[in-house]
Amino acid sequence: MLVYYQAFHLGVIPVAQKKSTCFGLRNLKNLVILVALASTNIVQAQEIYKKINADGSVTFSDKPFDGAQQVDLSNGASTIIPAQASPINTPKHAPTVTQKIPVLTIESPKHQATIRSNTGKVHIVANMEPKISGRFLLRLRDRTLESTSGTFSLDGLDRGTYPYQINFVDNKGKVIASSPTQRFYLHKNSIIKKPLVQTNP
Repeated sequence: MLVYYQAFHLGVIPVAQKKSTCFGLRNLKNLVILVALASTNIVQAQEIYKKINADGSVTFSDKPFDGAQQVDLSNGASTIIPAQASPINTPKHAPTVTQKIPVLTIESPKHQATIRSNTGKVHIVANMEPKISGRFLLRLRDRTLESTSGTFSLDGLDRGTYPYQINFVDNKGKVIASSPTQRFYLHKNSIIKKPLVQTNP
């Protein structure tokens, strides 16, 4: 109907036939030429993009895509025009968050340290990085002590060697980190009583 409308206004269809949709073979030739011209305009108005792939195959599209070049059809030859790069919406990824591995260290006493205390008093201090919710468990010989701060105050220990280890557990009781087994030596000063010296009256 569009072609017929154009033919009507361009005078291809005689005035006598403008009121009728039937016309002779003489005007049919003109109509075919008009249709061909209209089709050529449609093809020229449409943009074609071409890309030669790595395997030698060719991809055509009516929309620009990555690596494609525009084909110029205006003069009947397939001239390739570089296509404008279309913006590619790169998905925004959330920044990668590096999680630190929990590390438990014993600040004091140092491994193989010698502690001198006549009252048998020893302070053990542990630290956890990064700081997370949980508690410290000290295993000292046959004893198990608990602390939320990582500081243990011991008193009344006998002289001798004390191997110990500290674990950090979360609120569900799962072991998050452990220290290596360390030891300290507790020494006490000996009190030597001097014998009484009797004096002659």
